[in-house]
Amino acid sequence: MAGDATWVMRPLDLRDAALAREVWVMQQGAYAQEAALIDFWDIPPLVESLEALRASDEQFWGCFVAGELAGVVASERVGDEVEVTRMMVQATYARRGIGRALLAQVAQVHQDARRLLVATGTRNLPAVRLYEGFGFVEVSREEVAPEVWLTHFAMVLG
Repeated sequence: MAGDATWVMRPLDLRDAALAREVWVMQQGAYAQEAALIDFWDIPPLVESLEALRASDEQFWGCFVAGELAGVVASERVGDEVEVTRMMVQATYARRGIGRALLAQVAQVHQDARRLLVATGTRNLPAVRLYEGFGFVEVSREEVAPEVWLTHFAMVLG
């Protein structure tokens, strides 16, 4: 994937209604997959409206493959910490390095930050493996609903 000349990473402006809808539809599909894995359907991005997504203050990046939006990552920075607040990859592009490329984009944009943070459902093993493989370390677990656990990860930058 990384050597493929047909893909490009670029910032996304969700004021563009058509682009925002495309991101929202991708988000619905990606987080429905996570919900099925962890057996929990109240994941915030899954129940978020299109209007709420468009009103977000997060910084969004998209990975485009041959002009098609293949994946999206969003982050928020507070001081010297950056949190990956959402990440999704179009199902047809799964397991092709896009998730890793999206994380690398956030790390590069915020290379002066001290830490990169992310969380996922503990039972979402593909995401857990992605984060650990990228260099994140588990820092805590939190029960967000009965028998539904969220794992928090951190990675030191710089």
